[in-house]
Amino acid sequence: MPKKGIEKILYDYRKNEELLRYKKQKLQDLYSRPAGDWLIKPTGGPRAMPDVAVADKAELATKLNAEIAELEEKIALVEALKAALDDDLLKVLQMRYIQHKPWQDVAIELAITMRHAMNKRKDLLEIAREFLGDA
Repeated sequence: MPKKGIEKILYDYRKNEELLRYKKQKLQDLYSRPAGDWLIKPTGGPRAMPDVAVADKAELATKLNAEIAELEEKIALVEALKAALDDDLLKVLQMRYIQHKPWQDVAIELAITMRHAMNKRKDLLEIAREFLGDA
């Protein structure tokens, strides 16, 4: 996976958590509608087709389930990576990619030079690339 792809997964971690909650709520709302809304009602004619609204709901539920699965996978990858990192790289991950602090602030808080911070970035992304593989 290219470095930018890995960084995007890391940067989007919090956003993906929020999006996952939102999509799960949308799916729950969709499923909580009255059962009558989900019945396939023929529209008549020689080839009775399902009601368009029902087909749209089924399509939306399928789409939401696929999006939820993708978000859960991305979140699980970052969670597993967090568990595998040493304390220094975990701090870099937390500050830069989850809290979105500028590299200068990361370096100051860790009491290291910018060059050392960039080396830690490189180390983190190499581990993430190996860990995440072709995700």
